[in-house]
Amino acid sequence: MGAIVGFLFLPQVVFAQEGKDVPQQVSNTSKGQLYRGVVVDDDDQPLVGVTVTDKSGRTVAVTDVNGEFKAMLSTGRSTLTFSYVGMRKQVVRVEPGRKYTVRMQSDAHQLGETVVTGIYTRKKESFTGSASSFRQEDLKAVGNQNVLQSLSALDPSFVIAENNLMGSNPNATMKVSINGATSINGLSDAYGTDPDRPLFILDGFETTLERISDLSMDRVESITILKDAASTAIYGSKAANGVIVVETKKPEAGKLRFTYNGNF
Repeated sequence: MGAIVGFLFLPQVVFAQEGKDVPQQVSNTSKGQLYRGVVVDDDDQPLVGVTVTDKSGRTVAVTDVNGEFKAMLSTGRSTLTFSYVGMRKQVVRVEPGRKYTVRMQSDAHQLGETVVTGIYTRKKESFTGSASSFRQEDLKAVGNQNVLQSLSALDPSFVIAENNLMGSNPNATMKVSINGATSINGLSDAYGTDPDRPLFILDGFETTLERISDLSMDRVESITILKDAASTAIYGSKAANGVIVVETKKPEAGKLRFTYNGNF
């Protein structure tokens, strides 16, 4: 008799369990729809820590140790953006119910960053000194009038002091410095030049501040700021205030190049 009673209670237990699953499925549907997939690199190896954002820029998922991601979105078709250090951003249109394989490509510009010292070019990770490098695109992103003005906006260590005595005179020489100015008075009279002015190198040769200030931004390939004592090992005592290394665009052999740029 006890065995029969246990058998009669068994359907009630199963029914109660199924009754719990129904509202849970409805709850998931109300939250959104599931998007899932795996992110790999050029060699089909899973990438860990890839940030997945929706079209509004909100982070919806991060890939796990297997490179897999799961995201709940309220819309049907959507767009997901995948970001990872050293990789190009990937934008993928996704639909729920499918598993996607997102292959990210290496960003050669980020991985191949170099430091140009004016004498040699070295990979950034192997350069022991303190340096900041900027390309023409970076300079134009903050301004298109003057190379040094854009440089001061990009790197806080490069400072252009305001000279109120000269007013708006366009021919006034800039007073620039790297990592601050000297506290010793009278050095300008002793040396006849600005004691805080860094050394300027243009395509491997020493040049003047005025030459760099008048340089067209369209001719600039890259600018590197050497800030610490590592620069003195290359250029000697002249580099005590830092070095600004400017590399211009090189002409291509056998090709005639004509460019026009208009700013309004």
